[in-house]
Amino acid sequence: MKKKMTLHELYAMRPSDLLRLAVRDARAVSKRPNTQLNMHAIAQNRESYGADVCHVCMAGAVMLKSLGMEPDSKNGLRKACADAYAPGTGEETPFTRINDLRQGNMCSVVTYGDARNATVKAAGAMIRDKVSSVTLRAPWAVYLRAADLLESVGQ
Repeated sequence: MKKKMTLHELYAMRPSDLLRLAVRDARAVSKRPNTQLNMHAIAQNRESYGADVCHVCMAGAVMLKSLGMEPDSKNGLRKACADAYAPGTGEETPFTRINDLRQGNMCSVVTYGDARNATVKAAGAMIRDKVSSVTLRAPWAVYLRAADLLESVGQ
């Protein structure tokens, strides 16, 4: 059985690695029975979309796959999301970082000062230009190309 990641390990990941992990997990979770990838459903309970389907965003996919969290029967990942996003703390979490990466918002994700780097800006623009207004995400290949760009500058 594969060892599940810890929140500490997620916190330590570079943005490029975190983005690749989120893509990998989102692809895998989208194939699970009773689970649907849905960027509109951040922290929604199952009653919002149907009790037998758990809707998750990219961060929720990481919660399910890499962290091994399981949705409860009524609230899906709502409790896990509320705890993981730590509302009111003002702290950046791996899950808010995943959400920012999904949207191409690099300022809060990359190491301080690197947000002005032309390559980092290009990675963010690449994602933002391809985010669909319907799915609220870019194609997987765009995220992977952006991760390669981020990695090329140590991010």
